Amino acid sequence: EALACGAPVLATDLPAFRHVDSNKGAIRFFDAGDDVSLARQLAETLDSPEERHRMSARGREQALAFSASAAAEAYSEILLRLAWRKG
Repeated sequence: EALACGAPVLATDLPAFRHVDSNKGAIRFFDAGDDVSLARQLAETLDSPEERHRMSARGREQALAFSASAAAEAYSEILLRLAWRKG
């Protein structure tokens, strides 16, 4: 939701969040439990209007991959593959 709204997103460096970003650069990552890493990423994001604008544009674009219609299409493809396997 934050990506779709164009908000800059900082996230813990976990596989699930990396998957959401898909190497698009829409999210800045910090090490889990590392307050210094979080503070550094936050400061760098706040200090750079260009970076915030870039993250915002990429975030809106990346959020489209997680829309309701994109999710429905992905589920449909999975169900069709499963149906063909059984048939």
